[in-house]
Amino acid sequence: MKDKHIIKKEKKKKHSVRVSKSPNVSRSRGYYGFSSDFPGEADEKGFRNNTGAKTSAESKKRDRKFFTFLFACVFIASFVLFYTGFSVSRLPAEDITKAQSETGSDSGAGMNGRSVFISYSKLYSQDIDKLCTSLKEKGVTGVIIDVKDPAGYLAFRPSDITRLTSGALKYVTGDFASAVRKFDENSISVSALFSCYADTFASSYLSDYSVRNSADVDENGNRTGALWYNDTSDSYAWLDPFTDGVDEYLDSMISYVADAGVNEIILNSVCLPVCSNFNSAVFSDGKDMNAVNERMTQFVKKTIDKYSSKTAVSVFVSLNSVLSTPPAGGYLLNEKSAFVYVDMRLSKQPDNMKVDSETFEKPSEKPYMFISNAAYACGSVIAKSQSGAKMVPLIESNDASSEQAAALMSHEINYFALYSADSDY
Repeated sequence: MKDKHIIKKEKKKKHSVRVSKSPNVSRSRGYYGFSSDFPGEADEKGFRNNTGAKTSAESKKRDRKFFTFLFACVFIASFVLFYTGFSVSRLPAEDITKAQSETGSDSGAGMNGRSVFISYSKLYSQDIDKLCTSLKEKGVTGVIIDVKDPAGYLAFRPSDITRLTSGALKYVTGDFASAVRKFDENSISVSALFSCYADTFASSYLSDYSVRNSADVDENGNRTGALWYNDTSDSYAWLDPFTDGVDEYLDSMISYVADAGVNEIILNSVCLPVCSNFNSAVFSDGKDMNAVNERMTQFVKKTIDKYSSKTAVSVFVSLNSVLSTPPAGGYLLNEKSAFVYVDMRLSKQPDNMKVDSETFEKPSEKPYMFISNAAYACGSVIAKSQSGAKMVPLIESNDASSEQAAALMSHEINYFALYSADSDY
């Protein structure tokens, strides 16, 4: 005879089993993967059937296979991207540039890697084949030749040599077109840096073309005031863009450079520098700085329209002109130039320069931070322009150039130009 306590416990257990099978207990909607699979409404007894489901068992099985395959693809792709990024991040700056050059990454003037500056005084004084071999060993894929500098000296010999141009040919001891072909044969791209309105040599010879410090004229109407020089670190006399004949004079020489077969023409001094003595400059038609810059920009536009089918046309601007408020080079940034070269050389920046809310008393003392801030700030300004042009920073070739290059690459700027006054790399 069972103990009364045991009998009572068994009755309680049977009762709990009976409760677990009650028709009033049904699965919740969260159990099903999709709302379309959820069974129909419960009847008056609390039972549910599967007549409301829209997906068959075969469809569910097919869906599971599809999502399993999709997950595998995403996992593999993520692994490849992670491994590639990790591998590249471990490379030094030089190897990153070299890798991008070999894979054909898009950068300045259709080139990859980096370009170096070659002065007109050094162009004909060295063996170009040996120079190209040395440059390619260092990952250099392009040269920027100073074909006409702001002082007015030329690296080429125009077909029409005048009293003006004859004095500017001091350093031309070879044929420019032949030099360009030599670089091309060595797979080195050539960009020609051409100073437009900053031209001390031409301003001193062409009195009617130059900007003056006064409106004084002689009995023949020729300007007699002293030449106007901008008061920045690089001080040059300027040609007056409002004077008839100036643009034709510049275009005639640009035409010769384009015919030499260069890959790119970079127009320099097509924007007034940020200077404090602008009010003393006398132009032939007003002297509002915006009007002067806009007039220069019109020449840039005409040059792009005329030569873009033959070669790329870019512009060169100072860092200060891009970051000034409003940007002194703002008109240029809205033109359809191929690239915007920005002069970020530390030696050319004023002390106490403010970049991206931080003031640098001496930019050269914090080169990495300064270049990083400058690249970010300039990139933002240029990106907001309507030109769609890419930015190419110009930095100095010195002991800190690797650090500055790393700062540029941290902002995904993988193409830049190196400058050395002696063209020694």
